[in-house]
Amino acid sequence: MKENQKKIMIVVCLIVIVLGVYFLVKPYGAVKYVADSSFEYTQTENGIILTKYTGQNKNIIIPDKIDGKKVVSLSGTFHGNSTVENVIIPEGVQEIDYMAFWHCINLTSVELPKSVKTIGHAAFNSCISLKKVKGDFAFTQIMPYAFTNCASLEKIDLPETLEFIGEKAFEECESLKKLVIPASVEIIGGTTESQQTDEQGNVIIPEDQRGSTKNTSFDKCPELTITVAEGNEYYYSEDNVIKSKVE
Repeated sequence: MKENQKKIMIVVCLIVIVLGVYFLVKPYGAVKYVADSSFEYTQTENGIILTKYTGQNKNIIIPDKIDGKKVVSLSGTFHGNSTVENVIIPEGVQEIDYMAFWHCINLTSVELPKSVKTIGHAAFNSCISLKKVKGDFAFTQIMPYAFTNCASLEKIDLPETLEFIGEKAFEECESLKKLVIPASVEIIGGTTESQQTDEQGNVIIPEDQRGSTKNTSFDKCPELTITVAEGNEYYYSEDNVIKSKVE
């Protein structure tokens, strides 16, 4: 009898262990993420801006709040970090701002929340190992040099909310195979000077800038097939080249 009880207890323990591992791993796949608050930051009226990561973890869940205030932006946060590999950014963050992940040479994947509206200037520039940018996207602007030299980037789905793509935003993305420019896009190859926002951070696009092809966004992408969605008022694609309807 005691022997049977012992066997039952062993089986129960094994089930508990297996279920615990399953529910720990399930939300984030096989990678073990750590909720990490090792950041330097500044406080604004709108919330917390993370300015530097001071930890050593490879796989990070960024906190949605610090000191009780919402995290709203990353600016230079992981600049030049060669340790970080996978990052999950929480709902509430609105900007992946200036050089947030610049030259993170071992960064493999990033998960963005729907709340992000801006992929900032050089945000992922030279993240040469970055293969996946995941999430339910709703950003409106991709600033100049945002994904320049992301040589391993294979895919990114541009959302129907997107209006502005900066110059050289995807230059030297050598592994990028397909991009569909949404009907919502009004500027491709825009400069920082031509891009304006209102007090709420919404994009203001001057009429004379819409449909501009003055600057390029997709140079040196040898594998890329690029098309423009039907219904775009400013651009069309022909022989894998983006052309303006208004110039």
